[in-house]
Amino acid sequence: MENKFQHGKRNIFFTKGNLTSSISILALLISMIVAIYTQVEKHSQDKRFLREEFRATIMNLLTFREDYEREKLFMDDPSEIDLAERFLVMKLNVYINAAKLISSQISDQITPAEYTILATESATIGNINESEYFFKQAIAVSKAIPDKIGSHQGLASFYFEDSPLRNFDEGRKHFEYSIELIKNPTDDNLIRIKGNSYEIWGDLELHNGFNSESLQKFNLARKYYSDLSPRSKDKQQILNGLNKKINKFNVTSQNKSEKKTKENDEEKK
Repeated sequence: MENKFQHGKRNIFFTKGNLTSSISILALLISMIVAIYTQVEKHSQDKRFLREEFRATIMNLLTFREDYEREKLFMDDPSEIDLAERFLVMKLNVYINAAKLISSQISDQITPAEYTILATESATIGNINESEYFFKQAIAVSKAIPDKIGSHQGLASFYFEDSPLRNFDEGRKHFEYSIELIKNPTDDNLIRIKGNSYEIWGDLELHNGFNSESLQKFNLARKYYSDLSPRSKDKQQILNGLNKKINKFNVTSQNKSEKKTKENDEEKK
């Protein structure tokens, strides 16, 4: 799994060859944020306007990310990709700060999904504390069960990622809380959500080297997937995918065990 927090740790330096274009883009970004702040200040009492500005800001964040990922497909030069990434970081910073300013004035109108977008994009540029804050805000404003599940799992996944705030116990606590929101599911959609929750949890445990915990979560996921009704068209496909993952896990664990045994035998000779 790619370390999503790594990008924000780099310093932004520009070579002489692209200094002019860098200054131009920086000047444009500064003018953009001044315009945003001016409009927000001017219409600070108009919540409808602020709500629309906030929505537009969130959509811009998504557009920046989408454009960057699409354009990167046609870039072969590593320096070109690096420069595009740095410009993306600058743009995200501008709009995340603008969104934070606006959200403080219409906090009662922000959705969990919008806070999650802010949390995710903050993490990608290395603003770890703000990312945690936005994930917690998503939980705070969640009212519907699906929103609560998604928000708690967003924060749980955040705590499993490699960052200064990584906290496995907190991550597990939020996964447990999200799963407890679905007590005894009988509906296929809820069963699938519960199974998928355990599978995601298992993936994160495995990525961080907690093999026994990972296998336990995968087995729980398989239990719930197996409970899907026969009319569920994707039941077998889901189970096949999970079983393939578990089999790969078992083979890897067996190979490691055999390698360790062999090393121990050689040490005894």
